[in-house]
Amino acid sequence: MEKTWEISGAAANWTMTVSILELRDADLPPPDFEGLVEHFRTVIDLTEALWQLRQLG
Repeated sequence: MEKTWEISGAAANWTMTVSILELRDADLPPPDFEGLVEHFRTVIDLTEALWQLRQLG
């Protein structure tokens, strides 16, 4: 299983890819990536804001 997210920003185009190679226990539900994606967006937002502030000064 593989998921990729892309965010276009002012400083860069950001990509995160998560790969799960094997689920050993077939009874496990598929992973919920929503929390991970929220953290990714937060990191990108903060990085972009820092980049924009550095452009000012």
